[in-house]
Amino acid sequence: RRGEGHVRLNLRNSGVGAALPFSQATLTAINEHRLGKWGLRTRLLAQFGTGTTPRESALYLAGASPEDLMGNKYVRSMGIVPYDWTTVGATLNHFQHGGGLGLRGYAGYVAPEQLSDGTVITTWYGNSGAAFNAELDLDGLVRFRPGPLARYLHLDAYLFGDVGTMGYRLVTDGGTTELRLAPPRADAGVGFALSLRKFGPLTGIEPLVIRFDMPLFLSNLPAGDTEHLAFRYVIGVGRSF
Repeated sequence: RRGEGHVRLNLRNSGVGAALPFSQATLTAINEHRLGKWGLRTRLLAQFGTGTTPRESALYLAGASPEDLMGNKYVRSMGIVPYDWTTVGATLNHFQHGGGLGLRGYAGYVAPEQLSDGTVITTWYGNSGAAFNAELDLDGLVRFRPGPLARYLHLDAYLFGDVGTMGYRLVTDGGTTELRLAPPRADAGVGFALSLRKFGPLTGIEPLVIRFDMPLFLSNLPAGDTEHLAFRYVIGVGRSF
């Protein structure tokens, strides 16, 4: 009665004779709730995959897959986003595009995990995982009134939180392959989304949203970080979900 949402189930399979055969089942539930003057947006995602998923089709911990990036006209070409912001390594980076598990605080991070036998694996992408994301709209507190430019500009401010776990497969002593889930990771912070809504005579262009998120809290830190609560930022095109 105070919101709306949708549930989507995607089933996907590779083509006959594919070099890397794989399949995926993905369940996504996105809801919007009205809490007085507040707006709460939530997303629940769960995916189960089998086979050898190619990297461009994989599920990513922090954001969109390369296939999803190719579907966006602003980020599919090199040069729009600084190349240094798109690399993945042992430290956090500054570009995040909505998608995947959506843990925006871990953008550009390989997310290593040490197994019981001392083996270190990376969990920044895989083919199975689950996540919950939420954004609480602060329009009731933060008001952006640019005067005559109000027709063209709109600013959204929100609090956000993300938590998720990536799956990985491990070969047991018996030779069988077992699906396991990495320990959950979480982030939280505050974000802003600036919408450019009109482009003069170009009426067919959809609004351009430039997002600035500050994941101030991380539950799991990279090796070089010492503070769970610190200033961090990511920039993206479009809302996170």
